[in-house]
Amino acid sequence: MTQRSQTNGTNRLHFGSVRSQLIFWNIAVLALMLLLLGIICRAITLGVILRSVDQELTQSVSMFQRPPRFGPGRPNSMGPPNPGGPPSNIGHGNAPGQPPPNNEKLPGAEHRDHHDGPGHGPRYEHGPGSPEPSKPYQAHLYTKAGLSALPDDTRAVWDVAALRKAIAGQTVFTYTTLGDETLRVISTPAFMIDSSLGAVQCAYPLKDVYRAVSGITFALLLLMPVGLAIAGLAGYFLTKRVLSHVHTLTQAASRLGQSGADFSGRLPVLGEDEFAGMASTFNGLLSSLDDAHQTQTASMEMLKRFTADASHELKTPLTIIRGRASMGLAREDLDKGTIRTLTEIELAATRMDRLVRDMLHIARFDEGGVGVERETELFLNAIFAEAANEAGAPRTRMHTDITPEHLTVHGNEAELVRLFRNLIENALRYSPEDSPIEVSASVKSDKVCIAITDHGQGIPPEHLPHLGERFYRVDASRSRPSGGTGLGLYICKSIAAAHRGSVRIESDIGEGATAIVEMPMG
Repeated sequence: MTQRSQTNGTNRLHFGSVRSQLIFWNIAVLALMLLLLGIICRAITLGVILRSVDQELTQSVSMFQRPPRFGPGRPNSMGPPNPGGPPSNIGHGNAPGQPPPNNEKLPGAEHRDHHDGPGHGPRYEHGPGSPEPSKPYQAHLYTKAGLSALPDDTRAVWDVAALRKAIAGQTVFTYTTLGDETLRVISTPAFMIDSSLGAVQCAYPLKDVYRAVSGITFALLLLMPVGLAIAGLAGYFLTKRVLSHVHTLTQAASRLGQSGADFSGRLPVLGEDEFAGMASTFNGLLSSLDDAHQTQTASMEMLKRFTADASHELKTPLTIIRGRASMGLAREDLDKGTIRTLTEIELAATRMDRLVRDMLHIARFDEGGVGVERETELFLNAIFAEAANEAGAPRTRMHTDITPEHLTVHGNEAELVRLFRNLIENALRYSPEDSPIEVSASVKSDKVCIAITDHGQGIPPEHLPHLGERFYRVDASRSRPSGGTGLGLYICKSIAAAHRGSVRIESDIGEGATAIVEMPMG
């Protein structure tokens, strides 16, 4: 059931998975790339079309940039323009119908132009003429003074500033607007009919250009989501194919993890790609762990057997020593020195006997022998009374509040008595002699919560996580001769764990400590 849920979780897409992140970043990078390429493509297309427009405009005004050709026998005057001509009135409008200087009629003015196409100027060799109504953007010739060279050409100047530059001898391309129409305008120096210098402007409407570029932009925006959707689907199937090896390795590793401390299993090595190399490396690590685990297991088994055997072997001589010391102290003809010696021997033997019993308990716990023999129901009041009696706790210091009184638990009576005896002894040892030891019990859900509180100095917070470790003591004040061996809390936790319960310690400096035991109700 667990393996199936893990498999479904692997196949399901969520943003935290490698597959979804690969697909997401692939689509994000592709979208950014398509956006940049679209912008560059649009800019290049617009630039190419505008260069083509500029070339067409340049071709349209090219005939005005060379001296006019007249009939045979008429010289081609290339002299400079009359410096005494009328001043420029650019920006004040054209003067249609105004005669040229000295009332001299421009030669060839009676001829109309023959337009070559959209944007092209007149056939200059036949003389300029007024523009056709259907071709309002053809070339417009201006004199040095900025006036229209054709009397009947009433069109306004498209770009006044550019015309000034053209009259000054520059060729410029500019943008301007005429109503709602955007125009591309060329302004360049030009020869007049009389070979004097002037300027010419020619415009090209950009409505069709922008419409074409907008069509390209719309096509790119329309195709981009389609391309991203195809990329997402392709990324999904490709990543699914590539990560199938990872899925296989994950399932194999999950089975190895469920086998506990068994490192004999190996991951499948599929193909010769990077995942196969990773599986081979992991298998090598598993082999090393397996060897180390087997060595450690053998060493621990030897240590457990030694501990159990040594404890059993020490139990008998310690019993004899305690017995002999007690018998010696029972005699009445002993001097003070002998009494003191026998008393020290008895205390040392008693402490040693307790350590041996603790070691035997640890050996039984490691072998799974703690909590095996359970009785039906045990009353907490009776267990606490027996534990306080064995701990030597004065009744005046024990404040017990177990309500209701018929609270029961399932377990081994001797082991539970030892559990609470150790906790009561710790409370008595590390609190003032006249301070009370408070014992309370409460029911939470289907568990019984027992709290044993003292009013001592408390335990520093950095030591709390380590309480319950083998042979761990907080400091010198909690060691011999006033303290224990560092096995008391470990034994308490092992007994509670064997009864499907737990033990934890809560403490504040200067406010004492509280041992909390939680166990299932009987």
